[in-house]
Amino acid sequence: MMNKKFSFVISIFLIFIASFLFMLANPSFVNSNGLGFIAFFYFFPILIVIHNQNYKSNIFFGFLYGFLSYFLYAFWLVSYGVLIQSLLCVLYGAFWSILFCLLKFADLYFKKCGFLIQFLIILSFEFIKTKGFLGFGYGISGYSQWQNLYLIQIANLFGVFGVSAIVIFPSFLMYEIYKKIKNHQQNFLSVLFFSGVWILLFCATLLYGKNQIKKNENVSVKSKVSIIAIQNNEDPWGSGFNYYRSSIQQLINITNDALKNYPEVDIVVWPETAVVPSVSHFYDEEKSNRKLLIEALMHYFESKDCNFLIGNGFSEFDNINQKIYNSALFFEQDKNILPPKPVVYSKNHLVPFSEHLPFGIKSNFLEKNFDFHFWNEGQDVIVFEDDDFCFGTPICFEDTFDDIPRKMKNKGANFFISLINDSWGNSFVCQNQHLAISVFRAVENKLPLVRCTVSGQTCYISSCGKIENLCEPFTQTYNHYEIPIFNDYFKTLFSKLGNLFIYVVVIICFILLLNKFS
Repeated sequence: MMNKKFSFVISIFLIFIASFLFMLANPSFVNSNGLGFIAFFYFFPILIVIHNQNYKSNIFFGFLYGFLSYFLYAFWLVSYGVLIQSLLCVLYGAFWSILFCLLKFADLYFKKCGFLIQFLIILSFEFIKTKGFLGFGYGISGYSQWQNLYLIQIANLFGVFGVSAIVIFPSFLMYEIYKKIKNHQQNFLSVLFFSGVWILLFCATLLYGKNQIKKNENVSVKSKVSIIAIQNNEDPWGSGFNYYRSSIQQLINITNDALKNYPEVDIVVWPETAVVPSVSHFYDEEKSNRKLLIEALMHYFESKDCNFLIGNGFSEFDNINQKIYNSALFFEQDKNILPPKPVVYSKNHLVPFSEHLPFGIKSNFLEKNFDFHFWNEGQDVIVFEDDDFCFGTPICFEDTFDDIPRKMKNKGANFFISLINDSWGNSFVCQNQHLAISVFRAVENKLPLVRCTVSGQTCYISSCGKIENLCEPFTQTYNHYEIPIFNDYFKTLFSKLGNLFIYVVVIICFILLLNKFS
């Protein structure tokens, strides 16, 4: 009995350690950039727990790990709402309960190579958790390496999950060594073999990365696009006509200051939902304060010798129903400003629960009581084209998923402009976690990316993932970027094949497990 109690206490301790390691590897309140090297061994403690506990206990420990690790990692979600944070933690508690049981199954029934199957299970889970209505791109192991430029270049071959594979494998090697020592086994040949394979792959990854960065420095540039990104640092919960008018005036003031210093700019960018009143709806409405506000804004755009890209709620009518989208509107000088006929891209991937519910369900209760704002879902991936360039605009957390930027690349985008509003989190850590993920979208597609945000981490990310000209967070400011348009437009292996690598991993994992179950 004492041994069981002691084992239980040790397992609790290891779960807490593993949860803190997961948090520390990523941007956190302890280190705002994260300690990426920790990701190389942060799964080791949970593998020990799984090995030492039975199925019933693993359900509990799995729930505890999933709940606690995401509570610590995504603590900033409480600013959005206690309900959303609670749902996330409970959801990941449930996911990891199932995962612990699968890992226990692999430990018991794959005697010779159990650690390899466990590796495939967790790698598959990191991919599967980004899919479907509940898809959540945060917390993937590869993202912890966002500042290791040499290591992350393989993302242009295999996506972020290729980086994850390199990063998490040592945890499983350590676990295999632990098992052999515990069981007094003398044969370490398999461990030595797989350690050698990993070392070779790790070195090859670094050499590939070094070569890619060197190539990037020598790529010929056809032209450059001059962009001003405005960071307005407005209250995300503000509402009412006076607030909207003040917010737009502040955007205009910052833009005027920027244009004084950079008059030859091609595009001025305002972040996600920077303009709250719908341009499409209120410009055509009968006379009202909001109509006059939008008319004045359009005249302002028309008076400037540049294009404007703004975040706005685009409105349209489907028969008798009004649909409102979280959109990016592109106004081209002397083409579509008066009357406003912007090219529109509407956010395709909405935030679950807070922006939409499954199957298009609406909930007045959630909107009224939890400040949720339900949008309609955009159906097409649109890129914005000019005579000299083409670009895509992931909105909000769309750049935390790899599919939409990849589609934009394949439709001809020369660069990305992400429109982002993370100000609701009031957290530098939240914004840095998002920035870490954005880096991979640039690397995967080998395209530069400009982040235009409401409150922070407005910056330029080069096609090899180097962050430049970062605006000071939580300030009203702007930055100017010269975006290169490369002579040689090419597709990376990832932009051609997408997540083929991880799909193969998932299929292999499924077949192996199904074979044992049957």
